[in-house]
Amino acid sequence: MRVLTDTLLEGRCESESQATEYFGLISKENDRLTRLIDNFLTFSRMERNKKSFEFVELSARDIISAAIESAGERLHSNGCQLTVDVPDALPQVVGDRDALITVLLNLLNNAWKYSGDEKRIAIGARADGATLHLT
Repeated sequence: MRVLTDTLLEGRCESESQATEYFGLISKENDRLTRLIDNFLTFSRMERNKKSFEFVELSARDIISAAIESAGERLHSNGCQLTVDVPDALPQVVGDRDALITVLLNLLNNAWKYSGDEKRIAIGARADGATLHLT
């Protein structure tokens, strides 16, 4: 971000489209860093038992979709194949929405980070009685 910002501030862009591209890259990196900080703070609060959780009934599909959306464009980029197998008829889960999204987002980020050049990430869900399994 610093190099891009310096380039913009010093007027060294070759064109308006290059400046727009740099602003887009800075924006995406800012979003990524914001998510990283939010995750760090959430996990820190969890470890210190300072985070109060709001337990409510939630849709597993909505939690999974929100985590995938929060992971950003990289899960849909070239070189990354994302497979989602989440049936429509899943039971509701009881939990804290933000905490569940954070945990799932952390798993997705790790899957992306520690995959090879051709990333194949799959997320699935299935019900087994009253238990929900995420794979």
